[in-house]
Amino acid sequence: MAKILVVDDNAYTRQMLTAILVPEGHEVIGAADGQDLISLYEENEPDIVMLDVVMPNVDGITAARELLNVHPEAKVIIESAQQASALQQEAKDMGIIGYVPKPFDVETITAVMKEALK
Repeated sequence: MAKILVVDDNAYTRQMLTAILVPEGHEVIGAADGQDLISLYEENEPDIVMLDVVMPNVDGITAARELLNVHPEAKVIIESAQQASALQQEAKDMGIIGYVPKPFDVETITAVMKEALK
């Protein structure tokens, strides 16, 4: 189906997303930091990038902004425990195509992925 780059500083979260996405037929590549997102994107050519919002060094919003400036075609989904509508609106305004709230819900992730792959 799709190659998905999951960028989250929490190894358990990356494992959880992998456990949800791989049975759906997706290939998952994990990364712990948004600092090297552009090079990871160029190296792996994922169909979708999933970014945690809160990460050390480079947060997900900053990483997404940098990626989308260089690769405006990138499909980015953010994941966060923050439920702030202002964050979701900022992400949408930047060109981020989806938002997945934490804790994860399998149905929500599946639906967001299907929508992103249209």
